[in-house]
Amino acid sequence: MVSNDPIYDDQKNASGGLASIAWLLSCAYLYFTAPNGTHLFSLFGLGFVIIGMFVAAILIGIVFYIVQRIVGKIAILVGAKPNSTWRTILWLVGFALMAAQILATFILANWAFNLIFSGGA
Repeated sequence: MVSNDPIYDDQKNASGGLASIAWLLSCAYLYFTAPNGTHLFSLFGLGFVIIGMFVAAILIGIVFYIVQRIVGKIAILVGAKPNSTWRTILWLVGFALMAAQILATFILANWAFNLIFSGGA
């Protein structure tokens, strides 16, 4: 899946960026709703946010980038004539993938948050 096409680089960057933003928003939500008074400005808190953001971009971003590329290749093989119905279906699939990426990032952040700050998953 290595390509020199700049659109694929943009797509990869967007996928990693979405995972990073979803991680930061998930962290904010988890910190503000934590019942045990977790401190953001502790060593564990900052590590959780900063290191987790990069891990999420790498793990989740790359996985969903690969899924997007596979869906794109399948769409090219299946869709002979692009029409408005086909474009709508692809838009909905893309939206569903984006929502799934955000949800997967939140689930990972929640699991890591509970593991680090509660002492267990």
